[in-house]
Amino acid sequence: MDKITLKKITEEDIGLIEQWIENDRYISKKHMLADNLRNKITNKNGEHDYIKYFMVNINAQKAGFCQYYDCFRTQRCCDNIDKENIRYSIDYFIDENYSNLDNQITIVKLLIKKIKDKGGKEVILDHLGINSLKAYILNDFQGISKDNNKLFLREVSDFMRYL
Repeated sequence: MDKITLKKITEEDIGLIEQWIENDRYISKKHMLADNLRNKITNKNGEHDYIKYFMVNINAQKAGFCQYYDCFRTQRCCDNIDKENIRYSIDYFIDENYSNLDNQITIVKLLIKKIKDKGGKEVILDHLGINSLKAYILNDFQGISKDNNKLFLREVSDFMRYL
């Protein structure tokens, strides 16, 4: 079994992340490059402090990146969230050489654990790649509909007793 860890992204990692984004056909370039990813990650002015970025290391190799963020700060999919630390959203990218389902499931679990440790209550997803859908479903996300969009929601209260 692969050993997967999430480590805080450093400025040295950003070039590799930009390369992955540029070369991968599955990443939504508009989503990941909006508002200049480098500025978001380095967060020098503190404007994006609600987004937490991590490198995905698999067997000590840089294999991808991921993020989670408090939906209250963006109001994405969160009409009735009136305070922070309730609902979060997650995203991840994993290099195709490491993208087996077990690794994807573990990355999602590790992100949810971080959210649970912060006291978050739910994780919601509003855009899914085909390759990640199984990982979310196998982590007990449930499909819901809102404004003709398919969303996936997972409460974190009982999650991760076994990780």
